[in-house]
Amino acid sequence: MMVFGHSATGGASYSGDLKSAFDCIDDPYVDINFVGAVSLKVRMAEVHCRNESENVVRFEYKDFKTDVTALFVAVHTGNTTLVRKLLV
Repeated sequence: MMVFGHSATGGASYSGDLKSAFDCIDDPYVDINFVGAVSLKVRMAEVHCRNESENVVRFEYKDFKTDVTALFVAVHTGNTTLVRKLLV
């Protein structure tokens, strides 16, 4: 059972559902270090330099598909409460 990515618990780490995440952490049968595939939306910035004119900065969002742990997802989403719980 994958807990922190796409799972029956609804992706507790990615969605910010602390109650489900803490229940999974406390369950001795759940591997919280499981590496699962997720799709993260990451903000990218590009600077276009032009000769003798102003530089242009463009921002866009890209989907980044990778294998990650619950700790990485919690850090990426800025969930400090869950990060602290996973590090203890």
